[in-house]
Amino acid sequence: MIGALYSRLLEEWRQALSGIPSAQGVWDNVDGGAWIWQNDGLCLKSGGREWYSLAWKTCDAAAIRGLRNFLIEVTIQGAGELAGFSFGPFRDFLAEPCSQGTRVQLEVDLHTGRWVFRVDGRVTGPKWWNSAVNSTNEIATGSFALKARRPRDVVFQDLRFHAFQDSCRLSVILTCNRFLQRLRLALRNWCHQRIPPGTHEILIVNPSSPDGTHEYLRAVARSYPDVRVREVAVPENLRMNKGAMINRALPLACGDWLWFTDADCLFPLGAAAAALEYAKDRSDRLIYGQRRYLDASLTSDLLCGRRDSAADFELLTHTQTGRPHENSPWGYTQIIHRSAMNRITYPESFNHFAHCDSHFLEQCKSRRITPEQMPGLFCLHLDHPFAWYGNQEFL
Repeated sequence: MIGALYSRLLEEWRQALSGIPSAQGVWDNVDGGAWIWQNDGLCLKSGGREWYSLAWKTCDAAAIRGLRNFLIEVTIQGAGELAGFSFGPFRDFLAEPCSQGTRVQLEVDLHTGRWVFRVDGRVTGPKWWNSAVNSTNEIATGSFALKARRPRDVVFQDLRFHAFQDSCRLSVILTCNRFLQRLRLALRNWCHQRIPPGTHEILIVNPSSPDGTHEYLRAVARSYPDVRVREVAVPENLRMNKGAMINRALPLACGDWLWFTDADCLFPLGAAAAALEYAKDRSDRLIYGQRRYLDASLTSDLLCGRRDSAADFELLTHTQTGRPHENSPWGYTQIIHRSAMNRITYPESFNHFAHCDSHFLEQCKSRRITPEQMPGLFCLHLDHPFAWYGNQEFL
């Protein structure tokens, strides 16, 4: 039933772009302006008004409720003040278009009542133009429309819908400052977890890292729409304060379970599913795993593409590096229930990456949240120069 609805919407959009009159006829020009169907998208020419909208009759409130747990996304390309889509007055999800194209993505889970708006992968907070959206009910009772404010020439391209099989249960939180090369490898494994789409989200906290992290996450968000990849932007002055960065991501996390980890750690593709299964009835525990170290040679093979962090993971686990494995509840793997974080916070008194995880551990113990190692859970730690107290290299 849901699959048929998704297919119908996508096919109707494709037919409208192909010039089929019946498909174009279900769009209602509400505010005027020249809406021109083209093979590569729907073009809007300004007519001197402030607002323009084109309502899609097929995607009415009943259809939106039928989608249940979904992502809708579109690229807005061109020039103008704002463009995107809407579900009614002050229920607009908009961003500034650009010549390269801006990807706007809205996640809606009607079952849990959560929604998240992303612009080029970056989580965007509420704005005055969506101030009427206090819950997902305001989205579910509206009708979908493409919308723009003071456009000059805007093209709406690649409109898509994606269904999530499950509500978000696990929030993976990574901090990343000047670690893009290793983040690429770690994120590849997180994006390929063997778990129903929508079950986990990945929040990457980026303190304006100058190594291209935002541009990369923008590409990942476009390429993996069925994975909830979200960039959390924080001020550059927090770049060394791991605790502060984690705490800024927590209000945006949707999962009942929180997994704090690092951008230089590779996990097996079944890690998320196994951790969720193990965590059942363990909301009073701080769950952790084992850390195994890769040497500089293997890390270089991965960085240059000679080996694949996902496809070659099993082979990498059997490689001997001479460094003993580590079994401690440090920051490379700390899994905790959301309810526990109502009583504690990650320490922000350290303006570096050292020791804040051990102080977090002591807070957990003092509040009877017991550390417990999960059998079989481990990560592969990528080699890199010492970086606890900052680094000038791009790692």
